[in-house]
Amino acid sequence: MPKWNMRNLHLLVTFKAILERGSIVAAGQDLGITQSATSKHLAQLRDWLGDPLFVRTPNGMQPTPFAQNMVTRVDRILRDADALMTAEPSVPAEFSGTFALSATDEILQRLLEPLANKLAADAPKVRLNCHPLVPDYSAPALERGDVDLVVAVNWHSPTHLKQRRVFSDQFVCVVREDNPLANRSITPQEFAAAPHLLVAPMGHRDGQVDHALRRLNLQRRVTTSIPHFSLLAPGLFARDTIVTLPSKVAEQLAEGAPLVVLPAPLKLDPVDYFALWHERFDKDPKLRWFRREVAAILCR
Repeated sequence: MPKWNMRNLHLLVTFKAILERGSIVAAGQDLGITQSATSKHLAQLRDWLGDPLFVRTPNGMQPTPFAQNMVTRVDRILRDADALMTAEPSVPAEFSGTFALSATDEILQRLLEPLANKLAADAPKVRLNCHPLVPDYSAPALERGDVDLVVAVNWHSPTHLKQRRVFSDQFVCVVREDNPLANRSITPQEFAAAPHLLVAPMGHRDGQVDHALRRLNLQRRVTTSIPHFSLLAPGLFARDTIVTLPSKVAEQLAEGAPLVVLPAPLKLDPVDYFALWHERFDKDPKLRWFRREVAAILCR
């Protein structure tokens, strides 16, 4: 349709009203406009389409053959226009394509099994793609739509990303059962003096623990740094090694192993995990459903 016709599309609503009511007066009442405005719309329609469209008869305004031939196309145009303003229904069983999720491995370990089961039950046509977390929080990939959702500790995510806190955790320490510090409270000085095992998913050399130590004029000695929580194993712990972890990771690591979980000897803020996504996809019903399901699982 030529661009100069686009401004006339609203007149099709008047066309449909006159067709259904057989009266200019009744059509105007349905549309909430005056009889004069309805008549003006009809005049514009006639000029635009080059046909009388409706003729006054004893039985009201009756459509011309040209107008009758328009009905199916007008109905389709109005339905399509209405669909533009109506959110797509969130029917997971009808979803298709992929959900792309980026997170650190400790999040994926908690999330994957229940999320895969949820998708299999409610959205079986969707494929789940998992990506490792990268230092820029996958911001360009979120903007492109290559990644739909990031779940991570929000140390320094780009401010233009939408975000929602999904759960909080606390830092704790893990040591071997035979560590001399295992059965008593640790002082900040003892904590700093011990050799440390560091898990750095995005490659950072220091973080909240180091900042807290510096406030006490202390510094820890990291002997080993690894990129993934899944690489943690009891065999990595020397007798005097300490690792500082979110409590959920620590409890899973220590379960059935000769390890002890201890309170951290420093004043540390909670570990807040956020879901992050790009504002381009904020209203997408499919992705809104996905974000809700991910949050529901991680909040358990």
